[in-house]
Amino acid sequence: MAIKIKVAKVHESQLGDEEIKREVSEVQEFFNTTDFQYSEGTINFVMLRGIYTHVKRSMLIVGVYVNKTDKCIHGISSELNLKFKNLNAQILTIETMFPEEFIGKLDVDEGLLIHIDVPVIGLDKDAIFNINDISGGLSNVKLII
Repeated sequence: MAIKIKVAKVHESQLGDEEIKREVSEVQEFFNTTDFQYSEGTINFVMLRGIYTHVKRSMLIVGVYVNKTDKCIHGISSELNLKFKNLNAQILTIETMFPEEFIGKLDVDEGLLIHIDVPVIGLDKDAIFNINDISGGLSNVKLII
């Protein structure tokens, strides 16, 4: 079944912004035309893009939390573990917590589009990375159902 992309409840008011609408539409089109291997019965994370800013020593991760459980999710807590496939640099593991007040609800086969700043060690200039440059996933997942 196709994944329906949505934004967090707290960001729904931004859907009137043309740039936000365009991003959601582009991500939806990407999910409509790309086959992913999901782990069933849990939340999956699909990393789409990473924008590294050297002065901040951090990368803005654009990704999607995909609900592949058989229940509506009202909150997600997890550790996000990402790594570069071909670079000798480290993306630090971060703990994420998205309560119901933030996400609202995430139905089965829905994807929550997020932007998260993650510290990075070992890069020396600004760079943009895509889904082919970074791998990883979630651990210690706790769901509020």
